[in-house]
Amino acid sequence: MPVFRYLMLAVLVVAGALNAHAWETLNDKNFDSTVRDGGCVSKTDFERCVSARPIFVRTDEGPSVKRYLLASHGVTTAELEAMLDELGVSTSVYVDYVWDNEGGRGRKHIDSVAEQTVLFGLMAEDGTTELAPPIYKKVWPVSDKLILVRRLNLGWGFITPGDPASFRALDFPWDNWDWYFGNQASLPSMIMFRSKSTTPGLLKYTVINTDGEPSTTIDRVKPTKGDGKPFAINRSGYLGFPVRTEDGADTTVFLNVKTRDIERADPTFEFVPVGWRITGEYDLDVGRKGFTFTPMEKVGTISSGHGIISGGMYMPLDDWDSALKPNPEADEQKIIGIVPIYLPDEYQNVRGWITVHGDDTRRWYKLVAHAPEEDARGKEQVGEKDELDPTDIIRYAKYFPPVADIWIGSADEAKYREQFRNADPRDVPPPEQRVVVRLFDDPDHPETSGMTDWVSTGNDLHRRAIEKAYDTDISTMKTHPSDPQALITNGVILTAVVNAGQNKDDREYREMTPAQRQAREAQREANYQAVLARVQVSMADEILQSGRSVREYVNFYAVAKRHGGKYLRAYWQEYGHLPDIADSGEICNRFGQNSEECRLVWPKAQAYYAEEKAKSDREAQRYAREQADRRPDPNWNRPSKSKEPRCYNNYDGTETCFSD
Repeated sequence: MPVFRYLMLAVLVVAGALNAHAWETLNDKNFDSTVRDGGCVSKTDFERCVSARPIFVRTDEGPSVKRYLLASHGVTTAELEAMLDELGVSTSVYVDYVWDNEGGRGRKHIDSVAEQTVLFGLMAEDGTTELAPPIYKKVWPVSDKLILVRRLNLGWGFITPGDPASFRALDFPWDNWDWYFGNQASLPSMIMFRSKSTTPGLLKYTVINTDGEPSTTIDRVKPTKGDGKPFAINRSGYLGFPVRTEDGADTTVFLNVKTRDIERADPTFEFVPVGWRITGEYDLDVGRKGFTFTPMEKVGTISSGHGIISGGMYMPLDDWDSALKPNPEADEQKIIGIVPIYLPDEYQNVRGWITVHGDDTRRWYKLVAHAPEEDARGKEQVGEKDELDPTDIIRYAKYFPPVADIWIGSADEAKYREQFRNADPRDVPPPEQRVVVRLFDDPDHPETSGMTDWVSTGNDLHRRAIEKAYDTDISTMKTHPSDPQALITNGVILTAVVNAGQNKDDREYREMTPAQRQAREAQREANYQAVLARVQVSMADEILQSGRSVREYVNFYAVAKRHGGKYLRAYWQEYGHLPDIADSGEICNRFGQNSEECRLVWPKAQAYYAEEKAKSDREAQRYAREQADRRPDPNWNRPSKSKEPRCYNNYDGTETCFSD
């Protein structure tokens, strides 16, 4: 049975309706940027935008034809009012709708609405002929003779190209619609409508023909969680729908997009939400939470006894052209399936895979949770959203070490609860997960090799953790012969106790008043200094006991000044002085004037201070002499003032005279 690899529609607008989807949100805010960025044929017309990329649509004759979306940002208030009046829509009602549902801005008035309005139409293959004028809220070509439109009164319907008056409302039930393909002539656009199935909880999809009439219906389609599309699509133009038959069996039907016919049914596939890799030890780095719904064929189930690894075993779907078909037998890997790793809720979705190897008589496993950098494609994928793509996981398995058995889980739940029975629930962390494995005695020959007891590789999903275990002497590792959970329970609880204490400390701090916080920080600082002092004394003792130089320990002087005795004697013997002479007084005050410590350091300080006093006295005497030399002679008398006038010529025949 041929199977094929699918691209998820959630990230797809297959083979290129990306441009069309961008137009779905085209408004006055991004209209100008769309023009400038080349989304329009013209980069200078900021009122009328013809899409630079065509949409290929069907014809009854065979070959598809091109259509171009048209957007207009030039509607006037009068034009908008006339359109609304023709449809019988009150201006005030429309303004209210825009404000409530489309994020109206500025003054709540029809003038503001007109300024912000972008309307859509459709152009023919020549890029100049209007097939639908820009008077619609939404437009999409169905075929060469039909256009799907949404009018300003929010009504959906079909029109004939070039004839807006031919509008006819959709006459079949539907909840939503979407289009697929349309970027190449060989795969013209196809519109499909979704509605509820008559069977509760299931969906129905309706494909229309070139005249807008339902041509193919896929009923009883199984939905996916969230907003994910409940079908998959491959590059060759096939849609795969997981459906439930009337007797309750699951199967898959495949729709050929070219013919719009159901071609065959196969065993069902399931959608697996594949997330981003964990970039570090997973309990420290949640990583990104986005995911891609990936359709996979279920090929079996993994046996119990693997912790949180349980449930379905899958294989990726291939393209029909086999260009990317994974080969489970390549490199003698003998892969019989891969099992998704779903970590606890806060990590969401698949964060890695367990590849299952061997046959019905003997199995072994590999933990593959990242792309290998020694692989050319893997190096490009590291850190990308598709790093855990299941098709690539098949190819990457050869780079990862095998294990005879694997278990991923956490501590015994009852023991964990008992440990925190009296704790505040706000402080108790979720139990960490651990990877526990049985290693092969000879990992190069897993088919025949013996195996070790269970050993834990910690909480790192990277292959380095298992490689490190293989490089470690097994006799130095903690092991358990039969129970992987028993092996890690005490360690998980111990880690949780430490984390709970930190959580409690942080919570109590947040609940304190500023004064209480200040007092706590002061006490913590005092406690820290006390511990630091004890550590410094211990280091100083080690220096003395080993006969090493006190110069080897940068904090030795701090110990000597604080504790005196043998520490101060050793320091003095090495240096013969204190780094700061003022410390002599502090030491004498601490240990007493008659203490050994004071008698050791004070004479030198006394001599220093005496010399400093002598210097000061000499400087004072010098200064006194200088001042004496500068003092004026007490016998000096100022000369008497002159009584003779001083005269100045004014150069005009006169003089001006002054006297003292």
